[in-house]
Amino acid sequence: VGQLTQPRHENSTQSSATHGYVSGGSVAGSSPWNTVRRDKYQFGTISNSTTTSDLPNARSNCRGNSNDTHGFICGGSHGASSAATNVIEKFSFAVESDTADHGDLSSLRGQGATSGNKTHGYITWGQPTTSVNLIDKYSYTANVTAVDIGDLSQRRYLTAGHSSLTHGYTSGGGRLTYDGTTIDKFPFASGGTATDHGDLSVGRNDPCGNNSFTHGYTSGGQSPASQHIDKWSMTSNTTSSNIGNLTLINLAFFEGTNY
Repeated sequence: VGQLTQPRHENSTQSSATHGYVSGGSVAGSSPWNTVRRDKYQFGTISNSTTTSDLPNARSNCRGNSNDTHGFICGGSHGASSAATNVIEKFSFAVESDTADHGDLSSLRGQGATSGNKTHGYITWGQPTTSVNLIDKYSYTANVTAVDIGDLSQRRYLTAGHSSLTHGYTSGGGRLTYDGTTIDKFPFASGGTATDHGDLSVGRNDPCGNNSFTHGYTSGGQSPASQHIDKWSMTSNTTSSNIGNLTLINLAFFEGTNY
């Protein structure tokens, strides 16, 4: 349906009612790899993306959340040294302007997954130097430090994120070996340690996460490279079903947008 303004990976994504956004990421061959670019593309049309206002600082391995009015960019790596960051930034969908500081994560990290509801963003990640199992929660309206509200069932990173109206989910991800199949589930309202909600059909890390109101979808990934599209119920604890394949194998480092 179109192309980004530059080839990149390890970026974050956000979505309004009409447009998708791709923020930050890594650009092969550049020095440093991290980019400040934020692209915007329109849903329902076949066209290339355009560049909106840039991020104040280049970064990759960041992750995104969205509410009705704003996009949020969380954590990742920045600068020439690719040092981990805990910064949360915010930008308006209505006005194309530079992002503003919106607070901090509870610790420095990247390479995780995001979930969210109407009022709060949730970040389950990631990897500072080793995989951690924290679940962070932050308000979309208040500029404050995120609160650690619980843990994943296993320490892992490079997971996919999903959301229902009441719960957040993570699927796949890496640990000591890059073959994670676990789907975790945690309640938005109370937090706490996530529970095992089932398994993917194929173990992998760095897949893409999407969802409908009733099902989660986990696509692509690596180690081993996968083009599987898995579908699983958000209400029942079962092994997911492979419902199709991506057009290309190993679409790693692409973070999906939830609708």
